Amino acid sequence: MKETVYILGTRHRFQGTYTLSNRATKTQLKEFKVYLRGLIARHQICAIAEEMSIEALKKYPHPDLPSGESVPSQVAKELGLAHKYCCPPDRATRDRLGLSPDGMLGTPEDNEKRETYWLERLEKLDSFPCLFVLGIIHVTSFSNLLEKSGYKSEIVNAQWKANR
Repeated sequence: MKETVYILGTRHRFQGTYTLSNRATKTQLKEFKVYLRGLIARHQICAIAEEMSIEALKKYPHPDLPSGESVPSQVAKELGLAHKYCCPPDRATRDRLGLSPDGMLGTPEDNEKRETYWLERLEKLDSFPCLFVLGIIHVTSFSNLLEKSGYKSEIVNAQWKANR
């Protein structure tokens, strides 16, 4: 058995991207930061990886976050932890992987390819125990992929959402 990966499912808006109709408030972003810090302390986490890319953060920037930064990346930086964005970073990489053009809500085959890519990125991070933050639709399937690949996967929250 390889190392432990703690899985945290949430909506991407809490990570720091949004569309105008679906934005987390500044208070909700702070609440997510506090939650992440608690998980990190409780599980002695050494790194954070996430289903996110700098491209997405720049395409859908949150006005309360610096350009290209997510809430998990900020927490990792503040605590001196390793951090990795795991989504295909650009259209060329998505094309190489054979992903659908929108790159976000793909077919089950798209999701499997994306999750395999995340696993490769996680292996390159090589810092454990690790917290992996991802969209709620991937919690079970990515956890299963981790287990099949020899990692211990623990779902700490399948659908985190802000209280306010």
